[in-house]
Amino acid sequence: MTETIYYPNTTQRMYVNEPNHKKAYYITGELQCETNIKDGDGSDIGFYRSGQKQWEFNYVDGYKEGFQKGYFESAKIKDTLQISFMENYKYGKKEGFQYDFYSNGTKMHVWNYINGKKEGIQTSYDKDGSIYCKHLYKEDKYISDETLVK
Repeated sequence: MTETIYYPNTTQRMYVNEPNHKKAYYITGELQCETNIKDGDGSDIGFYRSGQKQWEFNYVDGYKEGFQKGYFESAKIKDTLQISFMENYKYGKKEGFQYDFYSNGTKMHVWNYINGKKEGIQTSYDKDGSIYCKHLYKEDKYISDETLVK
């Protein structure tokens, strides 16, 4: 049985095809995301209106687990989707280094997390790849920053 759920004032509608498999569509009919989760394990994949993959998330025991990735809509390098962000999760909490990228492929931010909290030096980059700011965090609390002037 397919159930249709409309969300007022949004561009999304949800079709619930079966208990472990859901698809959401843009109001114009293009697939927006597809979720396949059974007993807490599975994946959630999002799409741009163009049909290109926008993100992919993995779940284990109901929690985000492992590397989660996002993609730019039009940027490709050698026919490979260009990654916009990469995050690592352990039991649903961010763990380790997290990366944001500019569409030209250079790093925008590098964040470090321990048990879901920012920890240590968090670095921000210009589009040319040079460091312009470093932020220091301790247990998710901002301590200080250093802005580098060119």
